[in-house]
Amino acid sequence: MDIREAEVVRIITLLETGTSQTNVASTCEVSRSTVQYVYNRYLETVGYIRRTWLVAEGRQR
Repeated sequence: MDIREAEVVRIITLLETGTSQTNVASTCEVSRSTVQYVYNRYLETVGYIRRTWLVAEGRQR
């Protein structure tokens, strides 16, 4: 899932104005689970900051 910061802001704004997750997903053309993921990350970080330090490096060979 790679979502632009502008889209994250749009998702959060719609959710904070009372739009349901299902309607936000439809409006932004993403899955409802993506909306839920974005919102949970927003609540954890209290902002739109990407957590790049958590990116997995993959399996070591």
